[in-house]
Amino acid sequence: IRLFNSEKELLKLLGSSNIMQVSIHSQPYCLVKSGNAYYLINPTCPHSNYPMSDAKTNAQGEVVCMWHSYRFDLRTGKEKFGRCNRLGTYPLVETPDGAFAVSLTI
Repeated sequence: IRLFNSEKELLKLLGSSNIMQVSIHSQPYCLVKSGNAYYLINPTCPHSNYPMSDAKTNAQGEVVCMWHSYRFDLRTGKEKFGRCNRLGTYPLVETPDGAFAVSLTI
């Protein structure tokens, strides 16, 4: 699914934040920037359903739920210490024409 026509468009939407909630085909996700990579993640923590739009990213490529500090690897969705189910993570890929797209199972 093509989401953005350019990185500039993507960054304009994110503004100064690294995480924000978005809707793709009427389904909620969170858009996440981590370093030079972008992801969509499921909107709630699989541990306690806390909104991931309140989460933070860290230098280890993880997104950290602010409720109980569960840390999820953005590449795999695995929680750092295996304390709960995986978080759904979907990497955005840059297409040859500079757009950003994602593969989702909806």
